[in-house]
Amino acid sequence: MTMGALGQVPMAEVRGTFSGGNGSWDAESFGWFYYDLDEGVGGERLAAEAEERRIPEGHLYYSSRVWTEEFDYPGWGRYQAVAFLGKKYLAGYLKSNFTDAVSALEEGELREVLLDYEGIQTATSKAPLFLEGGYWIEVAGASSDGKMAYLILKKNGVEVDRAVVRVGDTYTYKVGDHRLPIIIASVSAAMQGTQMAIVDIDGLFQVRDVPTFKIEVGDQIGAMEVTALAEGRIELENARDIILRRGSTIPLAGGLMLRVRDTPELIYYLRGE
Repeated sequence: MTMGALGQVPMAEVRGTFSGGNGSWDAESFGWFYYDLDEGVGGERLAAEAEERRIPEGHLYYSSRVWTEEFDYPGWGRYQAVAFLGKKYLAGYLKSNFTDAVSALEEGELREVLLDYEGIQTATSKAPLFLEGGYWIEVAGASSDGKMAYLILKKNGVEVDRAVVRVGDTYTYKVGDHRLPIIIASVSAAMQGTQMAIVDIDGLFQVRDVPTFKIEVGDQIGAMEVTALAEGRIELENARDIILRRGSTIPLAGGLMLRVRDTPELIYYLRGE
């Protein structure tokens, strides 16, 4: 752990196991790769085929596979997740009562999961429910029998959507040509009082509205090139030869790099920031 000037965020470095020739790392041997303790999955792996102190072009392989993960709110079932360069992202949704099956990964979009929550939160016509990324849910009203809620979604004070939602159903806000849900809310109760309307939401899921990564096959990310982006996986390969010089640090992609020890024999390892 290193600390820069006062007020800066500390930077942590994670080191993988040593290799003296061909190397292979996953979440068990390199803690910088993402690993989901609840699901027992990670999916990231990097393998290197070294010829003495050289890794030829196309012989450093990074791969990450998609897995299905449970929403915290049990009524929604599961969604698809994928790890990329040490962090988890939404890969897509399975067909359910609130969305068709849709893959964000096949569109080359990786979006960070911002909220995944089960528990009652209340919004009223006087106090909205604040989400992430400048979004909030306002209550415009509720039916007198308590079966319907009238919701307005705003971002930074500007209305982006409105909907009438039956109690027990799920409100979904979708974006893009492929209609990807980025906000999902389960409405559990509604009441119209004399002073204000009250709505309870017992499940929330939100991903970033703008992709954290927008990638396609052939894109270069640092020293790596995207070679596959479909069928439940991401694959990258080194776009040029890598020379493993003594004492050198070789950036790969994002905060991922190779570190070569300053020794006569070849010893190198993965390092992540």
